[in-house]
Formats: sequence, structure tokens, C-alpha cells
Amino acid sequence: MGLRLCRQGNSVPSGSLLQRIRDIPNVPADLLKHCDRNDMRILGDLVTTDPRSHNLTWYAGDPYHRILSHIPTTVPDEPIPLIAGQYWKMRHHATDDIRSGNIVRIDGNTAEGVAVTRWTVQDPTKPGQAQATNKPYVVPYEQLFPELMTTRVTVQKIMGSSYRVTDVRTQPRPKWAVSTGTAQPLGQLDAHCAMSQRRSLQTIH
Repeated sequence: MGLRLCRQGNSVPSGSLLQRIRDIPNVPADLLKHCDRNDMRILGDLVTTDPRSHNLTWYAGDPYHRILSHIPTTVPDEPIPLIAGQYWKMRHHATDDIRSGNIVRIDGNTAEGVAVTRWTVQDPTKPGQAQATNKPYVVPYEQLFPELMTTRVTVQKIMGSSYRVTDVRTQPRPKWAVSTGTAQPLGQLDAHCAMSQRRSLQTIH
């Protein structure tokens, strides 16, 4: 069965977690470039949890604090969008291979589960460094996200199979942004479908 990972859909309301950051008025060009390089492409990417109040808030690590004056004051009351291209750090053993501390990239959705690729953090004392395995898996959604809260990260290539892990934030369990009868992730996902130096999202056959 062929499965397209992403396709462009209709526009979304301003302030929605699916709104593309590049579509937000008056955001400085240098900040837009930084967001794009670090996979901060929709408002949902900027969500985190306040460690003191446990309420959802915006991720304000430098330089993202500069975008706060351009977006809603509070996080919209809607599910975190699950979109191909995102990276999530496992808090549990999802399968025999995908273990706690591993990182998975969302590659798409199938009738059997979520298509992912695994990264490993080989040295627990260096959580900011990961190694690519380039090995694909399909994992049932419930096994991948069994808890109400989970960990979102940004993964950037350093060289070879070595990657840097940054922008750690705690988010609620995500849900597919848009789905059809075959559970394909569709909708306003072109921001996450753009080619980058770190990945190439393709059609799964």
C-alpha cells in the first residue's frame, strides 16, 4: 500500500496550533530562518509545559521569546498536531528495539500503526547527542504514545550519523492533524514536508 506522508491542504485559522510560523505577520526574517532550521514550523511546535504550574505555555528559550509578541498569549485549547517530520523522545519501551531514551522521527501513518525511524542516545550522560540508525519501524499509536504527556525534541545533523538534540519540551500526547479513512496524516503539512539537509520525506510503498 502506498502512503503519501504529507500534502498541502486548506488554510487554517490564525492562532491555531497548525498555523505556520512563516504565515504569522511581522515575525523578523532572521527568526523565521532560525525556526525553519530548527523544525519550529507551526505554532504547535512551540508548545511546552510550565514545570511549576504544569500548564501549557509557549517555549521561550532564546531566541523563541522574540515570537511571543506575535502569537496568542495563551496556548489554544486543541490537541497537539502529530505531523510527519516531528521528533519525539521515548519515556518508555515502545518495542523491543525502540527503548526509553531513544528518539523517533514520525514518517507517516499506516493501517498497522505509525511509521517511524529511530535515533539512539548511546551515552545517557550526553542526552544532547544522538546516532541515526536509518531503520524504519511501524508501531501502534497506543504503544508509541501510551501516556498523557510526552517529550518533544529538535534533532539536527552534525556530521555522518551524528546528530545534536536540542529544544527539549514536554507536550501532551499528540493526535494526527487530519485523517482520512486510511488514517493518512494530511492537511496543512507542507511546512513539515519541505526537504532539508537532515531528512527527505518520501512516499512509503
